[in-house]
Amino acid sequence: MDEFRAPDPQDRPLKATRRGRPLSTRRRPSTGLVSHDSDLDRVSVGPFREECESAISEISKAVKAVSASVGSDPLTPQEASRQLKLNKNLTWKVARVLLASDCFEAIPMLPGPEAVEIYIAAFTAAGAPNPKVGALRTSFRRFDAVVERHFGTRADLEIALDGLRVDGNLEQSRRLAFRGMAGLVGLQVATRFTTHIITPSREHANRADMAVIAGIEGLKRMRPLGALPVFRAARMRTSADPQNPAATAEPLFPSLHGEAPEFLVRDFSSISNASLKTEAQDGGTTVSLTPGPLGKLGETSLVFAMRLQNSLNLVRHGDDNANEFVTAISLPSEFFFADLLLHRSVRHIESLHASVHGTLNRPLPSDPQLREIVRLPIDCSTSWRKPTTSISIDRSPQYAALIDACVNHMGASLEEFTLARVALEFPPMPSSLLMRWDLPNAAS
Repeated sequence: MDEFRAPDPQDRPLKATRRGRPLSTRRRPSTGLVSHDSDLDRVSVGPFREECESAISEISKAVKAVSASVGSDPLTPQEASRQLKLNKNLTWKVARVLLASDCFEAIPMLPGPEAVEIYIAAFTAAGAPNPKVGALRTSFRRFDAVVERHFGTRADLEIALDGLRVDGNLEQSRRLAFRGMAGLVGLQVATRFTTHIITPSREHANRADMAVIAGIEGLKRMRPLGALPVFRAARMRTSADPQNPAATAEPLFPSLHGEAPEFLVRDFSSISNASLKTEAQDGGTTVSLTPGPLGKLGETSLVFAMRLQNSLNLVRHGDDNANEFVTAISLPSEFFFADLLLHRSVRHIESLHASVHGTLNRPLPSDPQLREIVRLPIDCSTSWRKPTTSISIDRSPQYAALIDACVNHMGASLEEFTLARVALEFPPMPSSLLMRWDLPNAAS
């Protein structure tokens, strides 16, 4: 996000922005960069950070010195643009470099080679002394040498920076990966979602039933493909308590076609120029999409719903001290969201937190230390909502009606639930989204 708004075309007092505050006193948002004090940072980032900070500091000093020599102030970018006959975008970028609180925050704003030469030439034309101009050119060349030494190219450096920012969310890398993986895998999805609905069991105290709704919207083949497995239901172990057997997944809605369980929610699905094949496999049920046309002619949207009765503890029991809801992200998707609807009788929901973990080499590990190693620096902030007023989502127009139908079929109403949502654009793959809810102790 840009730190400054575009300047007004009208003249303003020196160092003023549209908000009427000097650039040098504007409050800057937290960068969310990796902590300087961590052992991991010192080992992996420390050497580059030290050289980078020195190079950026040299650029800042050189810019201020050459600007002062021609009576210009780089912290008034619009005025500097007029005085030096430079594009205002260039002078604003330089201002942001000078005000950056961290060298990694400054790097994305540094002008490219051509823009640097234009910037330097403007000072030469304005009559800046040759030593000042030379120092400016040397400072930029020193930074280029630091980049060459550590990464080789600015493009590789940008990839590294994308991963160093905790709140940067790997956004650039995820966008690039989406297009690349769509080509490699041969398909892409507009919206992918998973919803878990938790309701108290009517049979066992301190236990809960769970419904799982999985949606794939706007699935398009990008090259000829065979049958695509799109859903699998099997016995699931949802508890760490060995006394709790694996739960059997059953269709949430009654079966309407054939003997195989009908996990597909047909009223909210559309299949273009293809069909689904359901078969029993390895103790579960697998649903595959048959071959079909490329692109929009074969575009398909599928919703599946299943129910697992008495599958969760609502309080700590034995080794079971948390409920975890894991969604494997294995399709190139433009948008992904995960909803958790918790019945109002459920306690300790404020402990819920979410994270994304890379699963390139293996499934999500159960060991907390191993999980931390593969956790990705992506913001998974959970938004809490009232389902009756804010369950709708633009990326899935039928979603609110779908969830209302599922909840009603479970004998409940949306008024009885609290909704927790995590949403990501271009989710990384392969990875897993983990939503963990720590269980409370049993009431005395």
